[in-house]
Amino acid sequence: MDDNQKLVQERYWLITQEFGSFLAAVSQSEEFKGSLERIYKAYRDVGYQAGL
Repeated sequence: MDDNQKLVQERYWLITQEFGSFLAAVSQSEEFKGSLERIYKAYRDVGYQAGL
């Protein structure tokens, strides 16, 4: 196996296995949830101000 094939296999593994684990951990963090709540509140407040 040459270096390019090895790199392709490692990249595929990283994207399919580890990135999913990373996203699961981040989405469950309090910091992430707090950020989403602030974005939702700002979005809602802008909608109220615009009469939506």
